[in-house]
Amino acid sequence: MATKVIKKSDIYSRKSRGDGASGEYRIFNRAKTRGIKIFFSDASTLHEVYRDSAWEEAKCEFKGLKLASKAGLAPKPYKLVLVKEKSYYGGVQYRPAVIMQHIKGHTYDTPDDHNDIDTSDELAALNEKLTNLGIHHGDLHGENAIICHKTQKLMAIDFAFCNITKPKRIRRRRKK
Repeated sequence: MATKVIKKSDIYSRKSRGDGASGEYRIFNRAKTRGIKIFFSDASTLHEVYRDSAWEEAKCEFKGLKLASKAGLAPKPYKLVLVKEKSYYGGVQYRPAVIMQHIKGHTYDTPDDHNDIDTSDELAALNEKLTNLGIHHGDLHGENAIICHKTQKLMAIDFAFCNITKPKRIRRRRKK
């Protein structure tokens, strides 16, 4: 399996823009149009990476983003890569990562941005749209939904624990 390996020093942002259960998010390029989600892993060889659960989470994230982005419900993913960095104990370690479109916005959980909005209804509507596409997010809550500043549209992020099934078919009645 040939996967591109990049050095952590090649990533534009030195500090994390957000941490979650499965990894951290950083700005990938100087133009700030792409972000990178680096998954938590302590694999010290390339062989170990492909057997690590973080690799499976990264693949799941990529697939979920790809399907949801086609419907405008998530950022567009670009590549699945490995990040090579110095290990805490010396030596090197490899961590799987997804390079994706960077959405300028704020999480749905940010206080004072939606005082009169019923968050449960909007999140439920987003979850229903994803489910109709065959994507069962598995971890959809206010911190995993982002409001785009440009479009004011609610988008899902963090698909590491999603489950993808066949899309729900909507039957249409035939006119008689």
